Amino acid sequence: MGRPKGSKNKPKVQDGTPISNKTVNTAASTSTSKSKVAPKITKTVNTKSTITRNQTKKLDKVDKLLLNKSATVPTIDTPKGKKTVAEMSTTLTKHERVLEMAKTTKAMIDALQLTDLSKTESRTFQTYSRETLRTYMKSPKSYESQLRNLSRYLYRLCYEYRRICLHYATMICGDAFNIIPLDDPTQEMTPEERTNTWYETMIRWQRMDFASELVKLLLVAWREDSVYAYVYDDSDQEGGTCFYQILDGDYCRVSSVEAGVFRFAFDFSYFRSHEAYLEYWDSEFKSKYEAYQKDSTLRWQELEPERQVCFKVNSDDPTMDYSPLASLFQTIINNIDLLEIQAVKDELSAYKLLVARLKPLSGTSDPDDFEIDPDTALKYYNKLAANVPPCVNVVLSPMEIDTIEFKDLNNTDDTDMVSNSISNIFKHIGGVILDSDKSGTTIYEAQIIADMKYGQSTLLPQVQRYLNLYFNYVVGTGHGYFKYIDGVCPYTRKAKRKELIESAQNGLPRMSVGVLDGNTLLEQMSMLKLERDLGLVDLMSNPLSTSYTQSGDTSTTDTDPINGGAPSKDSDDLTDSGSKSKERGNE
Repeated sequence: MGRPKGSKNKPKVQDGTPISNKTVNTAASTSTSKSKVAPKITKTVNTKSTITRNQTKKLDKVDKLLLNKSATVPTIDTPKGKKTVAEMSTTLTKHERVLEMAKTTKAMIDALQLTDLSKTESRTFQTYSRETLRTYMKSPKSYESQLRNLSRYLYRLCYEYRRICLHYATMICGDAFNIIPLDDPTQEMTPEERTNTWYETMIRWQRMDFASELVKLLLVAWREDSVYAYVYDDSDQEGGTCFYQILDGDYCRVSSVEAGVFRFAFDFSYFRSHEAYLEYWDSEFKSKYEAYQKDSTLRWQELEPERQVCFKVNSDDPTMDYSPLASLFQTIINNIDLLEIQAVKDELSAYKLLVARLKPLSGTSDPDDFEIDPDTALKYYNKLAANVPPCVNVVLSPMEIDTIEFKDLNNTDDTDMVSNSISNIFKHIGGVILDSDKSGTTIYEAQIIADMKYGQSTLLPQVQRYLNLYFNYVVGTGHGYFKYIDGVCPYTRKAKRKELIESAQNGLPRMSVGVLDGNTLLEQMSMLKLERDLGLVDLMSNPLSTSYTQSGDTSTTDTDPINGGAPSKDSDDLTDSGSKSKERGNE
């Protein structure tokens, strides 16, 4: 695997702007050469040069980030030349769409062969398909690809399954972390060293836009158990970014572990049927594929450690990919079958049959002697049949036919049956957010915490270890340490923020409060400086107020001035009985 690269040869973020200074010096020298011919112009040009030089000195690191004037230099080496990460992202996204369409089509065929979701009337095929599914789940290692394809298909076919995957994939807030320059107890860091370490790490993460990329990665992980991706990163430049190209899990497998981070090998036989992609992907794939063509033992090769990422939900079993939600497959298939049956019943409920009867003449002995001439009746029949809606059929008959009705096929019990089937899917995984039938704040909060722990327990440590190891490679071992805030998910951010405010009131760091407000550490610093420079408020020097320093004046609090009592709670903090009490008090 190799030792992580050090930071000695890595470009550091400088306080000054050498490019601007070089431009100013050039302008100054040019104006000096011109001064021999036109002295009056020299004075004007020198003034502009002085202004430019003064503005350059005022530029700090935050100003440079906001200006973002320098163009991104292409650094990704491809067979068609060097490209930027933004260009790679655009190109690969187009190819991913084509590849995804092909995979989805194959998955649909495989899944229909397994479950035959479109023909609910064929019970024999349904029984066979379910047995096949059980066979796959009894031997998941042998049928990894089939189960992965089925999960992909259900993810696109079933809204409930997609919602479950998204629910757990977003349980990790990718922006809820602190960057901590770790001090060596035996050697004190200077304030400048600590600030530079923090800034270099923060600005790199800010450009990567890792939080949004993380959701894409975790969605695949929850759908397929593991996500394998290749990293394109030029965030060391202003205007740069980071893009994660998700690879086909059928051609990847975990091969090693480095500092608690999974490493994987790629099956280069993939390019036997996808050789065209070699012209667009990174040159590493082409060089290693050529090596595989010369030596068949190099079919499985590990990619460069700093260019790959792998997250796995079932981290206790790194040798097998098995969807963490596979136990829902049969329940979801049963629900889809039930919906198909219900659709047939709905169609029958709307069906009508119109019978036009030819009555025979009374008292005649000829059985074909009708009150209306059959030719005339047939003309009217054809006109009637041509003008009825699709759910209505017409028949012409000389004999009496009993009433044909399809009433009461769709009733409340059928609707409740479908609704209960969908609800049972969510109850099966215990998702109170997805299907809440609980009344009471205590059980609701407990279930949210249970969902959060399930969604974070194996993945959050992997994400944290990956970021720290990745920055060892791209920045150096002296980067700031990434530490995710414990107990934070989209449904607990507000409560966790209150805890952190109380901690800050007692002297602990306050930066985490702003993080849970949705602002990165760098954005917090920029906004505080802006408010200070605009003269709005000096938040950087004013401490947080506490109940110990506030006056006893209740005129500004939400407390009854006559009866006293505790301040009113927010509506989100009230229980069901509390909400009813508040409504009665407002009447």
